Amino acid sequence: MREELKWSGLEWTATARERWDRFLNARVKADCLGEEGGTDLREDLTLHLLEELAGEGSRMVTHSRVDLAIARLGGMPETDSTEDFASYPKKSRALAHGALSAFTVLFGVVFPLGVFGLELLTGFCGSVFFDPLGTWWHVLLVAFVVASNWWLMSKRSREVEPRWRALSAGASLGISAFYALLFVPLVPISFMALLAFGMGLISLTPVLSFMATRRITRRQSGWGTAEWKTWWKRGLFGAIAMILILEVPSLWTRVALERSLSQKESVSQSGVSQLRLWHSEKTLLRACYEGNRGTTMSTDISGWLMDGWQLMLPFLWQEPFRDFDSGEVRSVFYRVTGKQFNAVPPPKFVAKASFMGADRGDWSEFQWDEHLGGEEVAVRISGLDLVDSRMDGHLDGNSALAYQEWTLVFRNKNRNAQEARMQVLLPEEGVVSRVTLWVNGEPREAAFASKSQVRAAYQSVAVVQQRDPVLVTASGPGRVLVQCFPVPPNGGEIKIRIGMTAPLHQGKVAMPMLLERNFGIEPDLETAVWVQAPDPFSYQGKTASHRDGPGQSLQLRLTSDSFLKEGAFLTTAKSPAPVVWCRDPFALQGEEQLTRQWVEDQEPALKQCIVVVDGSVSVGPFAEKLTALLESLGEGVTTVIADDGVNLDGLAKYRFRGGRDNGPALEWALRKAREAEESAVVWLHGPQPMSSASEESFAQLLERGWEEVPLYSVALRPGGNRLLEKLHRFRCVQTGPRLSGGLDDLQSWLTQLVKGGPRTTAEWSREAINSNPENIAGVKVWDQLARYWAAEKVRTGSRQQTADRDSIAFAAEYQLVTAYSGAVVLETAQQFEDHGLEPVDPSTTPKVPSTPEPGTWLLLLIGGTMAATRRRRSGS
Repeated sequence: MREELKWSGLEWTATARERWDRFLNARVKADCLGEEGGTDLREDLTLHLLEELAGEGSRMVTHSRVDLAIARLGGMPETDSTEDFASYPKKSRALAHGALSAFTVLFGVVFPLGVFGLELLTGFCGSVFFDPLGTWWHVLLVAFVVASNWWLMSKRSREVEPRWRALSAGASLGISAFYALLFVPLVPISFMALLAFGMGLISLTPVLSFMATRRITRRQSGWGTAEWKTWWKRGLFGAIAMILILEVPSLWTRVALERSLSQKESVSQSGVSQLRLWHSEKTLLRACYEGNRGTTMSTDISGWLMDGWQLMLPFLWQEPFRDFDSGEVRSVFYRVTGKQFNAVPPPKFVAKASFMGADRGDWSEFQWDEHLGGEEVAVRISGLDLVDSRMDGHLDGNSALAYQEWTLVFRNKNRNAQEARMQVLLPEEGVVSRVTLWVNGEPREAAFASKSQVRAAYQSVAVVQQRDPVLVTASGPGRVLVQCFPVPPNGGEIKIRIGMTAPLHQGKVAMPMLLERNFGIEPDLETAVWVQAPDPFSYQGKTASHRDGPGQSLQLRLTSDSFLKEGAFLTTAKSPAPVVWCRDPFALQGEEQLTRQWVEDQEPALKQCIVVVDGSVSVGPFAEKLTALLESLGEGVTTVIADDGVNLDGLAKYRFRGGRDNGPALEWALRKAREAEESAVVWLHGPQPMSSASEESFAQLLERGWEEVPLYSVALRPGGNRLLEKLHRFRCVQTGPRLSGGLDDLQSWLTQLVKGGPRTTAEWSREAINSNPENIAGVKVWDQLARYWAAEKVRTGSRQQTADRDSIAFAAEYQLVTAYSGAVVLETAQQFEDHGLEPVDPSTTPKVPSTPEPGTWLLLLIGGTMAATRRRRSGS
């Protein structure tokens, strides 16, 4: 070092040289460097000083000039003594240097690398507290810290210019400081776990890694120089900028979400508006799933920044957690995005493994389902999928009725049993008339009883006994909730069948479709469809049936997009017979023959029709065509936009955004319609997966009052509808057409409703069965006619369906799922008996009629020919 000073050609004063040596010794001691490291640091700092002095052209190094240089290098380190570290005993010096080197290696590289790999493989922190590796960008940030620390400690880094080392050191220190901050709330718990169980070092690693990274940075030669500081700050601010880019959208969303959940209406509306302006949909969606964990702690970095501090509250003698309602978060998700949260693919994660022992799949989901046995579809369950789907159907043109059986198979890849739940949209005016569960490979039929009785049996057997039931209950007009549990774990399967009876409207019937589900759909799943009829028919008006013996049939394989989501329909050109009859297997003695006769009459024109248009974003694509359609109906039609209130400004300039509460507008429309005779309310809407603030007031209007105003619900975009779920017991709440043909179907239906015109209505009669069927007027048809008659009687018999014993017994006798009756299949006869239930006789259940074999058709043809010959001979 002395030779370097001499070589420099500069003249040093004695005090300047003493001052500089003290500074160098203090820096070496402060950094606890060994002999080799101390020598390197002295040389780097001295060369830096000489370069500065040479640039100034100064030949004399004075005390004041040295103090100025020391100030630029960060000042004199604070130490207990300015003695040279080399003056320490050699053994102590070695121990100190070894301990510090071990610390930096362990917590600068080894432990961070191990914890990083552990989180990627197991998702430990993401399953319990929060996900530190939410995106691949976060993965790169953490990996950069480990790589940077390893590089800065290696000899290779000394061959690189100091500015690049400073840039790397600044970035790694900024990232490690951020992650240390995230894990600070876990420090008390980690220390307790470390002392009690020898565990907790994993969650302490980010904090210790920050300390090691800071030490590695200070040990770099050139540390503290002006150039070093400049590039170090650039690295630090670059890391901060990267973190802000990743976290600000989520943090903004979390803050606005907190405001949206406020009990103050003004604050809540402000929060929703803030989210509509800008939000992270992934963060909102993740918040919808957090409540299903059984904890209120957030599970992404932004949520942890807001709520992670609550883990420290018990140490401050405060309440540990804030109240958190995931149902309200799901309503906010709809109000902001206009989508129901379980219709969107769940959030994806980098670390797909779960510490809880189950594969996280594409989303983070504890497999403990809080909604088991409940009355809502709720969250998607990872590893639970629909793996097979089959539809069998029969169309009967004479009776204008269709019967469809949907068979579904669910598979569960989790390590614990799961419940499959779905809400199914039935065909128009359809009713569930059969429910089957396969137990040990054998089909078991359902028992029909009151909704409360079958649900109690299901919850007892499924939730408590963990056995094999399936439950079907009504969840709105034309929709049912299907639940089956348990779907066995580790690849186990459960198979169910739902039978549906529905009328043909102008020869057309829709197929059922999924509105909500808590399971995934296996990729490339196709539904095997078989439909038969005595007369020609078509699928979607395009694919025609083909001759099959004396009848017609069609076999298709439909993708999930064309069947399970968008829906499909079948059409027959066969006109219904004017008079049909059937033998009612459930009728009282003397009333076995049920006859239906079509009667022509005139539907009166409406004096007032109020059309309520959902202001949600899902209806936006229809706005232009709806405007022209409604204008063509004339002056008797009033258009109201439901935008959380009542908007009468018209559709032309309205901007459809988010999801809107339609309750207030519907309530206003119903009050307005009561003011005039011959009025009706038509509700054109998308999904409504949120409760309305005016549900009870609206229900009161339907229940009371002198005038019963019909309310027609027409789904422009099918989906869950909480308001309809509450109102389906009222006779005046009816479903409009399924828009299989787009808005053309809506226009023809609305024109008929508003302007009136010819129509056909059914007249029903009963009498004792004639011993000679040939003497009965009309065409004999299948007993689905009796089931449809019973369903219509339940639906239209009184102003609102009631839970009285006679009504429920009537629906159960005809094996129907109505507003107050349901169906449940249990595993054993003893379980049925324990809950006061009796499964239906399999011989009385509806079925898709079997197609006779060719030989049978030949025998029937020969027999028919012989009978006709006898009649002609007897007539002669």
